[in-house]
Parts: sequence; structure tokens; C-alpha cells
Amino acid sequence: MEYYGILWNTMEYYGILWNTMEYYGILWNTMEYYGIL
Repeated sequence: MEYYGILWNTMEYYGILWNTMEYYGILWNTMEYYGIL
């Protein structure tokens, strides 16, 4: 049970990390878009 708890926390951590990377990716694309303008 504890093992699955750690696994779940790791998955959740990577989920947050992925969302953060995705957010900065969108931000970067927006900056690039305005840079072209």
C-alpha cells in the first residue's frame, strides 16, 4: 500500500512537472509569436 502511495506521488509530481513545462511551452510560443510581430 505504501509502495503504491509513493508511486502515486511520483506520478502526481511528474504530472505537475509536465503541466509546468507545457505552461512554459505555451508562454514561449506566445513570446515567439509576438517576437515575429
